[in-house]
Amino acid sequence: MDMKLTPWLAILILLASTAITFSKEVVHGFVGSNGIEPYSIVILIFALAYICISLDESGLLSYVAVHVTSRWGRNGRVLLLCFYALSTIMAVITNNDVVVLCLTPIICIFSDTTGANAEPFLIAMFIAANTASMALFIGNPTNIIVAEANDISFLSYSAWMGLPFLGAAVAGIAVLYLT
Repeated sequence: MDMKLTPWLAILILLASTAITFSKEVVHGFVGSNGIEPYSIVILIFALAYICISLDESGLLSYVAVHVTSRWGRNGRVLLLCFYALSTIMAVITNNDVVVLCLTPIICIFSDTTGANAEPFLIAMFIAANTASMALFIGNPTNIIVAEANDISFLSYSAWMGLPFLGAAVAGIAVLYLT
């Protein structure tokens, strides 16, 4: 079965079996309720994805990857930490999903070009993206849902999560450097 059809078919089956109702679960799933607005999360993710795609199309991400590789390519640990830093910076200003979608192909191309094992670089990117996504309200859809449901402002959220983010980022660097 086509994977694009499966979710819609599942919704139709649930509606037909009255396990869910259109007016309650389906409408509230898009419009939201109790201060949670799912459509705003989808719009934000599309906007952030557009920014990353634009950065990729401009050649900036490839330029950074090539520049970092040419500058520190002889030292594997330093290169790994550079990709970790790039992933962290991107995840703080966008979100973890966008970072993974944008940097995975770049790391794979880098690996094919240099013959380096892509696995450590991918793991570093995943650690950085998920760690850095806690820093800001927009870093992860879960952050948005929790902050909206509890009426936490962007600045208040960032103030609470700044120190845990820094601690987790330093721990991530330490683990990557020591392994």
